[in-house]
Amino acid sequence: DDMEMDDTPDVDIAQLEANIDRAGLLAILQPFGRSRPSALAVYRAMFRLGLLVNTQDIQLDEIHPASIVLAMRNWKKRDEFEASHPSFATSLVPREGSPLPSPHHHGGDHHAKRHSNKSYRVSDDEEEDIESNGGNENSYRLKWISLLSEIRHEELQLNDVLSISSLPLSPSSTINIMIRVGTVSMLSLDNSVESNLNNEYEKFMAALDELSLDLIVAAMDDPDCRQLLSALEALIYNAASKASPLVSSWSSNDLGNDLMVQICNLANLAMTKVDLTEHQLHLLSNISNLDMSFAEKWLQSPTSLSSSVSNHLAIMKTFVTMPNSVPDKEMPLCDADAQGSATALILSMVESTRLLSLSRLIVVSGMPQSVPTHLQNNALRSILYSTALSWAFKQSSSDDKSRTILDEYLSHEMTKEFYSSGVTSAMHLADMCIASSFSVLSNETSDSMLLPLVSPSHEPRIALRLLAPLVEYPNFALLGNDQKRKEVTAECLLAEAAVVAKHYDRDATTTSPKDLWSLASQFLSDSISLESLSTTNFNDIFECLKGNRGTWWCFEAEPHHEELLFQALTVILQIGDDDGDSSTPETEEEIQRLCTMQTVKSLFLPLALCSKGISVDQSFIDGNAWRNIPRMSMYNFVKTLMKVSNLIHRVDTVGRYLKLGSGEKSLPPCCAVVLEAVNDAITSITSALPPEMCRDMPELSSLYSVAFKTSVGGRLWNEALDACITNSGEKDKNDNLKYLILEMVRVGDIGKLVDMSLTVVGGSGDLFQLATTIVEEAALEQQDDLDSGVDYWGCLYTLHASRGNWKQAAEAMDICGKVTVSSALSTTNPLTRGASKKVMDRASLSAHACAHAVSLLDTSHQYIGEQRDTILTKEDIERRAVRASALRALSMDECSPNSISSILKSPSLDTIDILARMGYYEHAIAVAAGVSSKRRSNPSGVDVFFDSLRHILCTYLVPEAMACSAISDEDNQLESRSKLIQMQASSSVCEQAIACKSGPSTTSPVQATMAMNLLHQYTSAYSKRCGGLGLSVASAILDLNENVVLPIWLKDLCMFGSPANGSNLFARKNCDSSIADPSALVRLLMSHHLYGDSCDVVTAILSSQASSSSPSSRLPEKGSIDYVPYDLIDRLWQIIENIASSSATASEKTQKKIQLLLQSRTCMEKSLTKHFERLKLSEDGLRSARTLSNNA
Repeated sequence: DDMEMDDTPDVDIAQLEANIDRAGLLAILQPFGRSRPSALAVYRAMFRLGLLVNTQDIQLDEIHPASIVLAMRNWKKRDEFEASHPSFATSLVPREGSPLPSPHHHGGDHHAKRHSNKSYRVSDDEEEDIESNGGNENSYRLKWISLLSEIRHEELQLNDVLSISSLPLSPSSTINIMIRVGTVSMLSLDNSVESNLNNEYEKFMAALDELSLDLIVAAMDDPDCRQLLSALEALIYNAASKASPLVSSWSSNDLGNDLMVQICNLANLAMTKVDLTEHQLHLLSNISNLDMSFAEKWLQSPTSLSSSVSNHLAIMKTFVTMPNSVPDKEMPLCDADAQGSATALILSMVESTRLLSLSRLIVVSGMPQSVPTHLQNNALRSILYSTALSWAFKQSSSDDKSRTILDEYLSHEMTKEFYSSGVTSAMHLADMCIASSFSVLSNETSDSMLLPLVSPSHEPRIALRLLAPLVEYPNFALLGNDQKRKEVTAECLLAEAAVVAKHYDRDATTTSPKDLWSLASQFLSDSISLESLSTTNFNDIFECLKGNRGTWWCFEAEPHHEELLFQALTVILQIGDDDGDSSTPETEEEIQRLCTMQTVKSLFLPLALCSKGISVDQSFIDGNAWRNIPRMSMYNFVKTLMKVSNLIHRVDTVGRYLKLGSGEKSLPPCCAVVLEAVNDAITSITSALPPEMCRDMPELSSLYSVAFKTSVGGRLWNEALDACITNSGEKDKNDNLKYLILEMVRVGDIGKLVDMSLTVVGGSGDLFQLATTIVEEAALEQQDDLDSGVDYWGCLYTLHASRGNWKQAAEAMDICGKVTVSSALSTTNPLTRGASKKVMDRASLSAHACAHAVSLLDTSHQYIGEQRDTILTKEDIERRAVRASALRALSMDECSPNSISSILKSPSLDTIDILARMGYYEHAIAVAAGVSSKRRSNPSGVDVFFDSLRHILCTYLVPEAMACSAISDEDNQLESRSKLIQMQASSSVCEQAIACKSGPSTTSPVQATMAMNLLHQYTSAYSKRCGGLGLSVASAILDLNENVVLPIWLKDLCMFGSPANGSNLFARKNCDSSIADPSALVRLLMSHHLYGDSCDVVTAILSSQASSSSPSSRLPEKGSIDYVPYDLIDRLWQIIENIASSSATASEKTQKKIQLLLQSRTCMEKSLTKHFERLKLSEDGLRSARTLSNNA
């Protein structure tokens, strides 16, 4: 499939050709179902296709992947050239009978079968039927298929057996030499194998192997069968490499039926391709009548009793035991490395055995009647195991990724003294490896002599794949007696689950770690009988064994006492064997585990020490101490304790692979499996043993501790709380509760802690009081640890808030803020940027949380600190929150002081100044308001807030609004830097100003516009509270530049107030939100020599009288009094007159300015004239107005 090309025009041809090259190389280097082709076969195939241009210059050892790809590309280029130049066309393929080159280096067997350490499979593209594509001879893909087909053809020719002969190595030993076209193999073949088949069953099995070989050969030769065979091998390979039969429980879920259906289809099709004789049909019909033990022996044997099958598949007869030494005179047939030769031999033998197992499976599936279950399972076990073994040998070692599992195994074997370099040692290595590998399949290896490949401590991933078919389809002789194998498989599953858990995704279709844990737990529990052994009451036995000891569980044992205890328990367990107990016999390992239980030591070891001599025999049972106890009761008691021991061992095993601190997503489900095992053990103990004994059993307390730690590690908080409450030890219970609460706070699961706080804990009430006490203690303990990532104070606030205890919540936040600031000020080393930020964040958050909690209290109780020396009111807390926010904003600025202590210790006025200087006007004003509300006023009688606000606006904001850079030194970063962000955060008006700007613009005009908007906003908002603020701002603007024109909004604010009020003329007016003083504005303008503007102000004020109420209806006694500063207006008129009279010799420019000034005075004169006319009307109508007013 990797070679398929898309005909669309936009396809990258180079990339497609690279993909084809990769797929072709994979098909050569990593073929599935057989060994890698020899270099000689590739060399011959390339010569046949004319890819070797100069055979004299190319050697056999120069055939490598790069040279193959280069030859294929040259082939393609030559074809393209010949298509465009027909006169130069030459034949690339040699004619039949062309002599093959003789490479200088002939490849030996170990060189021909170099193995791969990759685990994935590439389909056999060279075996596809490509006749339909004959019209596309120039296709690059077809060129690769032609090469692969030719390689396959040459490999089959090189593997043809020419002869087998015997060669003596010494007077006492010989070896057999199998000579092929391309290789020479050394075989330990029994030439007299056929003559020894005296047993009818052996002859029957040999004949079945010959039939199996005929069927598999027919399937390989037929295209339709070959396609089914390829799909079947892929399915078997994937299942074996993933341990699918075990993980997916094929035998119990009937998932293996799909595989059997495909096998049956292949078998039936292959049967039609072979002309079966009457004898072969008779064999097929009688397979089901084969004895079960002989059927298992036939199906699981790695060799064949038929010499023809062995010769065709090149299957060796393996040694059963390793010879003690090498023959006296080893004949160095070739100067080959023993380990490399052994590797090639082993891979070839395993592949041949796999093919033999597959052929037997096809024969079994082709029976005319239904396949018996035991035959099907045995055949599946054999093919899955041999395939898994073939896969395992090619995997990388976990210790050294550059070596395969087989390399590592052979390297270890080569360290033994009876191995040396040479072919004979290689054969011994191969023989022993194959014999030991397949002895596991036939159960010839004892449980104590397991191979390293099936050891969970060495390569659990490999061991799981090898054990999967053995456990899922167990040997008939092992049914009910495969406890050790299941335990090993369980540990392999747990190791696999621990690896899968690191990268597991809940949405993935792969097996979850929880399923693997559950399967492992099930295997460990299969060997444990969970039903009660007897209804015997063990109270008398317990009292007898306990004696008069009060603390019976505290017996101290010496190391040399373990053997004595083992003998005593063995004697007691022998009672069941003598009385015909049908339960599973105890293994030595189980008894040794039982001896490690503290309860068993404390109960049985004192009596065992009282026995005569240093050993325990039958007289131990007949002692006086047990006179009144029935023998079977004592036996049942020990068996119950052994059951408990096995359950504890199950808990230890499944919990050993949990990484409780890893935080993996799949951890809680896996912890649930461990808890299930713990609960089984606890239930077994409490239901089968006397309550008095359970109360003091150390193992029970340990199980509760395991349940607690596992629950906490998996964040199963309810289960952890149950384990705490049910623990009988009061000290352990309190310690665990404290650990549980602190762990929930550490991981941030506060919501669950709030829900659990209603749980009743013993006689001490609910969990809330205990939780608040523990959390507060922990918070005080870590007050000096500024880098701690656990927010104990926040948790304490949440707990109190959940109960509506707002005063306690406010107290917690108040202490949090004080402790945080105190720790930051007391530290000797300067804090890092991150630590400083954390301090300011915590201080600000605690201040605002405290203010929020206090605001929720009743008005009469809005204070805290009655239990301390200082009482803080709601206003004090709100001021502190405002200051904390301002200091936090200041500390986050890149131009702020590096020392956080200087920020926290700075006086209020200094804080206001630096905030305003850095552009945080809103924070500066808020801090100033807080200081003003606390001090009310300063000693000089000036309001603190007005003084601070005037300083903020006039010193810092006015220069920014006027875009003036002359306020300070140009090198001052604070004044010269951009303050756009700070201004934008101060008011929404600034945001609108930014949105209105379009097109290219510099930062300075935008910033000046934003500053002017802020100045307008603040001046208008605080003019009422701070009388004269507008005049102060106007004065600051004029002080910067006398030629500047005051903003219209500022003039209107000073003249009319906000909202505008034209009554009383020049009198000081208190408006709704501001105070207007036109006279003061005129004086201010005159002091800055802005006489024209002063005239304009007088004109505007006097003109506003025309729009006010009718002069005749205004009464002085009702407040209708107008004030006009005539002396100030006269002085302004006189100053202008003096300027005009002295301007005779002035320049033309000055003359123009004087003319404008005179025009302004003229307008003022006209407005005065109208004003006087209105005054006359007022005098005439004054009496009538009073009369009307009195009559009304």
